[in-house]
Amino acid sequence: MSVARASWSLRHEVRPDLLAAAGGEPDERDAAIHEARHQLRRLAEHADAVVLTCSSLGAACEDGCGTPGGIFRADAALALSSTSNGGRVLALYAAPTSEGPTARLFQAAAKKASAQVECRMVEGAWAHFLEGRHDAYAALIAQAVMSEYARFDVVALAQTSMAAAVARLDPLAPVRTVPDAVMSRLDALFKDAPGAADQPDARRT
Repeated sequence: MSVARASWSLRHEVRPDLLAAAGGEPDERDAAIHEARHQLRRLAEHADAVVLTCSSLGAACEDGCGTPGGIFRADAALALSSTSNGGRVLALYAAPTSEGPTARLFQAAAKKASAQVECRMVEGAWAHFLEGRHDAYAALIAQAVMSEYARFDVVALAQTSMAAAVARLDPLAPVRTVPDAVMSRLDALFKDAPGAADQPDARRT
């Protein structure tokens, strides 16, 4: 899938097998991270930026963010934007395998910005997602946001798929999503890029 935007284009490469393996036994998770790291480096050879959208596989680019191609985690862009002004931040996630990667990422970002972060799983949401009950998934996430947002300066939906809940929320709720954070970062990265005839290429996997 390709999406054109201003002076750059976006292409997707989807690997559901790696997401499934990330929820398996330790050796399966390690193999999935190794394969994801290999794929990120492969994509970086042919793109100006590569974005890893799966928080469960975040470790795959923790040692490669400075390599040519601009490899970075999508949820890292969200963590930075959510904590940049300090204050109290609630990071919600849905997949149990995202617990460790999400907590480490947001706590590190919060420390740099003197923000306070609480990470919390939306109980029961991931089962809806895996079974294809996307309306129920979005509704449960929206419910979690609406019950808590008054106590926080920012609520960060830490997985890309969770952005579907935004349509169900109060427009005044201080919610930030992975897609918005990534697009802002890519826009900034390519703001001086050449015109559409010579478009930079950003890839997500």
